[in-house]
Amino acid sequence: MTQIPIFSLARNRGIIYFNGATMTDKKLTVVVHELIGEDAAISTEDGNSLYERVEKAIDKGASVAISFKNIHLMTTAFLNAAIGQLYGKYSSELLNLKLEIIDLADTDKVVLRNVIRVAKEYFKNKDQVGKRIDIELNRDN
Repeated sequence: MTQIPIFSLARNRGIIYFNGATMTDKKLTVVVHELIGEDAAISTEDGNSLYERVEKAIDKGASVAISFKNIHLMTTAFLNAAIGQLYGKYSSELLNLKLEIIDLADTDKVVLRNVIRVAKEYFKNKDQVGKRIDIELNRDN
């Protein structure tokens, strides 16, 4: 992807455009379609790319809006990488304040809610989940 140059608008209100995202003051808007370059958000790699963009913004104190405009196909693999792993680093309270999901189809909202529910449970009980997985894997051997 090409880097789009930085420019500022009147009244010292800067807007930065880069790789599918715009940042106004302390709010970053990432348009997933522009970030990944297609209308299908399916790969873990693309999800990780979105995660890294969101993580950097939150770590710098910015709020983030993720726009799913023009995304017509989405997988749980993408959402787990992009959104789910945020719950391993940040609290739900912080994400409720800093993260906004926009332009998401109703059917995808159901999938996203499930991804978030599972991520919260996983990261809350990460050690216990790991032990259960080990037990199940060793049971077959």
